[in-house]
Amino acid sequence: MDRLKIQELTNMNWGSFTPEFSRGNEMVHVFNHDLSSPEAVVLTLQFITNRIRWCRTYVSPASVHIVVIDDVGQNVSDGTREYLRNCLKHYANELRFASEEG
Repeated sequence: MDRLKIQELTNMNWGSFTPEFSRGNEMVHVFNHDLSSPEAVVLTLQFITNRIRWCRTYVSPASVHIVVIDDVGQNVSDGTREYLRNCLKHYANELRFASEEG
């Protein structure tokens, strides 16, 4: 896909891709976003999906994308977490919430 089409698709100039960290073909993306309102959740979804779509232009199609949402200190409902999981299942191979890590 050409660069102009990707920029139009994501509507942001992301620059080059660097995950928070990687191991082999695993790319880990960490997001610390406000999830206190439905509007904030929608913006977070747009940001995450567009970032992963952009990243896929730099890495092998076989790459695994792991998303970690740092929601520590926020009051995020189980329904919101499930909504995020459902919306991101086609972009992230795995979705974790920092507040659920033990």
